[in-house]
Amino acid sequence: MDSEYVKLYTASGWLNGIMKVTPESICWRDCTVNSPNILEIGSKSIFAAILSKEQKNAFKSVKEAAAHYEPNMKSIYFTIFTVSKVDSNLDFSARNKKRPSCDSWTFQASSEHEANAFVQKIHEIIRPNYKSKPHNILVLLNPNSGKKKSNDVFNTFCKPIFKLSDVNYSLYETTSPEFAKKFMETEDLSKYTTFVSVSGDGLLNQMINGLLSRKDWEKYRKIPFGVVPSGTGNGLAWTLGYGWPELASISIAKGMIAPMDMMAITRANSDPLFCFLSVTWGYVADTDIESEKLRMLGSLRLEAYGILRLLRLRKYEGRIHYLPVEEQSLDKPKIANNEVSEHKTLYATENANASTNSLIDQYVKTQGQHDALSHGLTLPLGGQFTHKPSPLGMVRSPTDSAYNSLTNDSDINNTINGKKENEPVPTSAPAAYNAIKDYLVANQIRTPVEISKLPKDWVTVEGPFTSVTAVKVPWLTKTFLVSDKASIVDGCIDLIWCGGNVSQLKLLPYITDSVKGGFMNKNGINYSKVKAIILEPTGHRSLSKKKSEKKKNKHPSTNSTSTTSISNSKLSNSSSNLEPVKIPGNKGILSFDGEVAPIDYLKIECIPKLINVITNPWFHPFENETKSKKAIVSGHKSGYNNSPISRSASVVSFY
Repeated sequence: MDSEYVKLYTASGWLNGIMKVTPESICWRDCTVNSPNILEIGSKSIFAAILSKEQKNAFKSVKEAAAHYEPNMKSIYFTIFTVSKVDSNLDFSARNKKRPSCDSWTFQASSEHEANAFVQKIHEIIRPNYKSKPHNILVLLNPNSGKKKSNDVFNTFCKPIFKLSDVNYSLYETTSPEFAKKFMETEDLSKYTTFVSVSGDGLLNQMINGLLSRKDWEKYRKIPFGVVPSGTGNGLAWTLGYGWPELASISIAKGMIAPMDMMAITRANSDPLFCFLSVTWGYVADTDIESEKLRMLGSLRLEAYGILRLLRLRKYEGRIHYLPVEEQSLDKPKIANNEVSEHKTLYATENANASTNSLIDQYVKTQGQHDALSHGLTLPLGGQFTHKPSPLGMVRSPTDSAYNSLTNDSDINNTINGKKENEPVPTSAPAAYNAIKDYLVANQIRTPVEISKLPKDWVTVEGPFTSVTAVKVPWLTKTFLVSDKASIVDGCIDLIWCGGNVSQLKLLPYITDSVKGGFMNKNGINYSKVKAIILEPTGHRSLSKKKSEKKKNKHPSTNSTSTTSISNSKLSNSSSNLEPVKIPGNKGILSFDGEVAPIDYLKIECIPKLINVITNPWFHPFENETKSKKAIVSGHKSGYNNSPISRSASVVSFY
């Protein structure tokens, strides 16, 4: 089917036109003589196509559209559902403010056969093998997360979108803190194509750790994880470009995948685990965990309590040791094998249940997707009609020359340098951890650390600290851009720390206006890209003093003078008689992916591309790094006010 005569319904009635469907877009052109009217919809914007009744008025909501959907309907009418996205060229301060909108476009074909043929062809550009490989999702929902609105979120957004998109799902509500982990450890996962949490970041952390604890974890680790945000911070959802639950639901239905690094956490007195978001100690952890008492405020609790905590800033005694990434390796984004990888769009239904015989699979070669028509929707000007524009006509997506790919297992192997003498690991360690523990560069180092025995490339920073944060994502909440240099797939950890005598005044702009970006290695906020971290908190906590330290030694990679930093290459002949420190459990807070953990010695190491995640259709893994260099605000084109296609006849809300 190259092109066929199809009518499009607008506020001015039916318009005769010709429709063409390609893998990149749907293009409808008005047949009226000398008419410039064209409707062009990029494939990334389309999330559903159904046979429908004659629809002269827009559906009031996606929920209403789903209620009218009859899978076995026969009709000459069909409706396409599309979603908008805010322009990715907007600066960080505007990135998460504009809520996505949804449109529905109703067409009339010449016969039932042609209408059905169009719908089937559109299905194939939504998801490959749309009918032959059903999308079957495991959904775990925490009814108590955030403002306890998870069930409302699922019923309002997920359920109708999944129905319109022909997505099957199995829904389970969590009943205990360990429910998700135990479920993923013990249940048969072979029938699922995607694992989804409806909650905050904590539930997803449990799900991932549960899967990686299975003996057959390699068999399932390529099945992607998605998250419908209904918690307080929702850092991963905002990082993956779908902090709004409607866009998250659509992204899951479309099934686009990207690989994601994980942080392996080895603790001296507890079982190892994995984190995808952050490990925090000090100010950020205190704000996150202690603000639970203000849960009724939702995400505002973090901002409100963050200011209160800043007024009485605490400091913590301890040390951090880290292995920095060589500067030359950060000249450009790296995906694998020290080369920039080409990407293509991949889906949750592709090879989702394929079993792997080894941790090292064959690298999946990918290629960029043609982007000329992937931006969403174009509404050219002209014609005798005057209508309000569709919001889809005002958006563009980022280029995706480095778009999604399946996990490159060779990246995991890049950490292998031969087995080394390790500290004992508890027998209850996750199976995935046992598979990689011999190759972790920090595992050869015993705690408490004797600085003289550290490899020369390691750097030690002596406290006190007000905050220490290790992150794999740029966003921890909708409004907190913790690091504009972070990426989920760069094979590094972003280490951020502040010394114990940094002033509240210097920290205030970062806390209240982080979305501006550009705060790293300025005003006492120290930053480094690292491969591994050893954190040694002593647990001694006190209020910060305004007086400066008498002795200030600059860190070799920053201009900050708020902490004492020691290059281990200069201490190779020194000795240390450190004795094990008994860490009081009631002093200070550690937070793993937003969940409280007891104070402990930690080893944190990046494991490249260990799992896959669902992304939004326009996701770019290095978007924050590239956009932070130059903020561009794109305005609306005034001519759209004369668009021939009526929003009033096509728009459909989510409410």
